[in-house]
Amino acid sequence: MKLWALFSLTDKTDCEKLASHFLKEGVGILASGGTKKYLEDKGLLVTDISDFTGEPERFGGRVKTLHHKVYSSLLLRPNEASDLAQWPEASRIVAVACNFYSFEEKGPASKDFDELVEWVDIGGPTMVRAAAKNCKHVWIFTNSTQYSGFLAATPAQRESPTLRQRLALEAFTLVRNLDEAIVTEWSTRLERNSASGAWTSAPLLEYGENPHQKARFEVGTTAVEFSGRVSYNNVRDSEAAWRFVNEFDASAHPAVCVVKHQTLCGAAVGASPSQAAEVFRWAWEGDPVSRFGGIIGFNTLPDPVTTEALLKPFIEVLVLPLSSETKAWAEAYRAKKERVLTVLVEQKKSMHTEMWSGTLGSLRQASDHVLESGVPLKLPAGEEFWMRVSEWMGACSKSNGLAITACDRSGSVVLLGAGQGQPNRVEAFSKLAMPRAVAFVERFKEFQIENALLCSDAFLPFLDLVEAMHAAGLRRLVQPGGSKNDIKVLDRARELGVKVEITGRRHFWH
Repeated sequence: MKLWALFSLTDKTDCEKLASHFLKEGVGILASGGTKKYLEDKGLLVTDISDFTGEPERFGGRVKTLHHKVYSSLLLRPNEASDLAQWPEASRIVAVACNFYSFEEKGPASKDFDELVEWVDIGGPTMVRAAAKNCKHVWIFTNSTQYSGFLAATPAQRESPTLRQRLALEAFTLVRNLDEAIVTEWSTRLERNSASGAWTSAPLLEYGENPHQKARFEVGTTAVEFSGRVSYNNVRDSEAAWRFVNEFDASAHPAVCVVKHQTLCGAAVGASPSQAAEVFRWAWEGDPVSRFGGIIGFNTLPDPVTTEALLKPFIEVLVLPLSSETKAWAEAYRAKKERVLTVLVEQKKSMHTEMWSGTLGSLRQASDHVLESGVPLKLPAGEEFWMRVSEWMGACSKSNGLAITACDRSGSVVLLGAGQGQPNRVEAFSKLAMPRAVAFVERFKEFQIENALLCSDAFLPFLDLVEAMHAAGLRRLVQPGGSKNDIKVLDRARELGVKVEITGRRHFWH
């Protein structure tokens, strides 16, 4: 049976080294178009894919490898007698080297749908999926960085199921990433083209985090509508505001936060729906300096008193739950304050997936929540309600994050001061959270530091924070525990008269 290796590459880096190896092993090389020319220019013997299939390329190159002979040779299981009986061609593809059109680069730059679709690769992903599915018998290479390790391996190592499965996993990942890029760009354009009036689900961004950085908004799985001029930083800050308020059951606990640079500078959660106006007041008064030009998040429709209060100050963004009522409210509000961006977000009652992408790759994780179930928090007023809300205030403060909280007369939980984004927890407390809390209680005499609670997003590996909070007058600490020094920390806390409650649930947020 004749053995083949099929090459179809946009990035042709070092592919001649891999092709040379297979030729030395007696495996023929199949290729077409630019890949065939590249390998031939390197002095290698290459068979055109059309000579292999007996069919010419069609439709301007749209159809090259989409042929039953290619896929029969790819999906053939040589250890299955029935497969061999159905395949009289006596050919088998044992390796595929393939990567795709640069859709992530070319797709967004396309001027219209007709140009966009030309960057949707069909043959490449289909061939890669087939090879990956049959990885027990086919090596699939989708990145030039894979070649050197394969070539340096021993014959036994090359045949190992682990290597073959790892190559297949990288292949499936490449196909998934391409599909996601296509869906994102396609849906973004469709939403943008179909948007009418003042609302849009796919806003155009003038630039990224800074004016010299290009950026674009990609439509996600959660329904979101924007009204107003949208910036990259607006979206990031709105995400942070919504992260906080959406954790609480809106039917029981009105929640409001004020955010600057993804950081809480004011927050409060009501023990009952009747406290909505007071909750806004406490959140708004959290940091009178930082709130200027801030982002305000609500999990309920603002009441008339709050609506009137929102007409006076300079606000950058309002984030609200998506509904016909909030949309009508937002339109009436923007008629008076047109400059304010309003963002309406679908209220989901379950966990979702978060994604981060950078130079090293992409990360996915389940979203963080106070309750393991991910269900919005709904509790009667009292100690557990106070502790849980404080826990989430700490969780929504960038790590290392701390929140100093208190309850007002009605049982609503108020953020007195937060410390976040510091390399060590003691500085987050002494230089940020504590001075802010002291300033808050000086303005509002109904709160006292000695009655407040300190919540940490992660465990305490040393005694220093317990000692610092005791010196500042705080006597209650909530933390997840989990340090090897937990016993020492608890012993020291008892000596100082600091009550410590362990939640068992860490809330890092980087």
